[in-house]
Amino acid sequence: MSISYDVTQSNRPFVRAIHTPVKGRAWYHVAGLQRSTPLKHYLETRLLARDGIRRVLANPVTGNILVHFDAAKGDVGDRSTH
Repeated sequence: MSISYDVTQSNRPFVRAIHTPVKGRAWYHVAGLQRSTPLKHYLETRLLARDGIRRVLANPVTGNILVHFDAAKGDVGDRSTH
C-alpha cells in the first residue's frame, strides 16, 4: 500500500508529541490521521515492525496515536522517524 500526504503547505509539524513523560509510552498527534483509516493501518503496521515497539493504537477519530515501546532501547522517536 502506498500512502502519500503533502504536508508542505502547512507550517504545523507532521507528528507532534502530546504526552511523553511515562517511560515506555508516548502519545502523538499525526497530521492527516483524522478520518483516514488507511493511514491508521499503515502507521500501526509500520511502527509494529520496528524493533522495540510493543503496541500501537492509532485513532482516526482524534488523529492521535499511542505507542508502547521498550524504554530500555531508547526513545520511541529514535525508531519512528524512518
